[in-house]
Amino acid sequence: MKTLFSLEGRIALVTGGSRGIGRMIAEGFLEYGAKVYISARKAEACNATAEELSARGGTCISLPHDISSVEGCRALAEDIRRNLSRVGPLQGSDSLIQEQEEEPILTLRDTFSGQKSTLQAL
Repeated sequence: MKTLFSLEGRIALVTGGSRGIGRMIAEGFLEYGAKVYISARKAEACNATAEELSARGGTCISLPHDISSVEGCRALAEDIRRNLSRVGPLQGSDSLIQEQEEEPILTLRDTFSGQKSTLQAL
């Protein structure tokens, strides 16, 4: 089953990824082979979750940001740009990003205005 739904060579960003549903989404992406970036308002919790999930196998990277404001979304987008070698077109409601060597998945669970500003910054 994992081969059928493999996320090998993909990158996912999960906002709110340090706990609750966001953490479960990050765990699922990791289980199926994605490299996962998680973001949360509380840097300590975000860093601890990324470390814990990485210890289970796979790569989980902490990008702590408060995306409740347009400025926070822009800061997260800039951090993403620094971490990914190439960012290409964004597609669909889940905001898919294409990267030349890897195909990342960018999932933003935030307000419409936050998504809009993040997309503009990328």
